[in-house]
Amino acid sequence: MDPKQFLEEVFRLVIYSIYPLFVLYSNFVFLGLFVLSKNVFPHSAVLIFFVIIKILLTFSILYFVLLSNTDSKSTQDIFPLASEFKTNRNFKNINPFIADTLLEKSIEKTHICSTCQTYKPPRCHHCSRCNRCYLKYDHHCLFLDACIGFHNYKFFLQFLISNFLYVVFYTIVILLEFGMEKQHTTSITVNVIIFTVVAVGIIFVTFQTILVQFKTLPNNETFIEFLVINEYLKGDHSHINVFQEGPITEFSDSKDRKVLNPYNLGLRQNLKAVFGSSVLEWISPSFTSIGDGISFVKNTDSE
Repeated sequence: MDPKQFLEEVFRLVIYSIYPLFVLYSNFVFLGLFVLSKNVFPHSAVLIFFVIIKILLTFSILYFVLLSNTDSKSTQDIFPLASEFKTNRNFKNINPFIADTLLEKSIEKTHICSTCQTYKPPRCHHCSRCNRCYLKYDHHCLFLDACIGFHNYKFFLQFLISNFLYVVFYTIVILLEFGMEKQHTTSITVNVIIFTVVAVGIIFVTFQTILVQFKTLPNNETFIEFLVINEYLKGDHSHINVFQEGPITEFSDSKDRKVLNPYNLGLRQNLKAVFGSSVLEWISPSFTSIGDGISFVKNTDSE
């Protein structure tokens, strides 16, 4: 491993370690304020705060583990090699006089990743950092060091929201206690200041990420599709190859992103496609997204 690769791996490890270390450190600060030093809250209030914080933390960690488990979800693991895929088509029940023509046309319409050499369905894209293709690829999250796609997008959103609530609530509780008690030891003061700076940074990054996702989620767009449609509406058609299907591939003159995105089924159906059909499924730490990540319902299917 050359020095550049070594530094990149060290950087990835440091970034990836921020969240686990912050969780441990926040618990250290909490215990220092409420257990190891005199506190001004009633004991019942401290217990309630502790239970709420642990519930939020449990869900955050659970979602964090689930969204990170994507090693076996790339197209290299899901699909056979492109050469295998092309030759193993089942045409035994088709007129042999037209089987060759059908095979030729189907191969032409089969998108293959030039790097992975595997089948590349619509909305599937290659991650240059992981060197793999993922279904309904959204982006590579630097802070989590994980590719966000069809198999973990729901967990990613759940983690963002639960972690945001956890850090905000934790920060408010600690700052309230710190402000109500006038005298603190130097060590407690320093630790509260460090915790607050790190917490504010995490809250800012998480909130900005949530805002971006709340721009794409209602329209059932991935982050890549969101950027491409924005550029397309400005007149830049250089990235239309991102879409394998839909009006954009035919250079539509429409300026309505609901028309340009063939996967926009309306707000309610778009949310169901990601989270599932019921409120229980929305918060459930289980995969409830609709579909298989290979083919998607389009807003022209009824036509």
